[in-house]
Amino acid sequence: MPIITHLYRYPIKGLSPEPLQRVAVQAGEMMPLDRCFALA
Repeated sequence: MPIITHLYRYPIKGLSPEPLQRVAVQAGEMMPLDRCFALA
């Protein structure tokens, strides 16, 4: 069974990740606020 050791999300696509201690996820859903913005 895989073990998750680190969690990161990228709120702005292409920029630095944001480390997370914990996050609530549901089957079939994206990680909350991951890549919800982009720079053009």
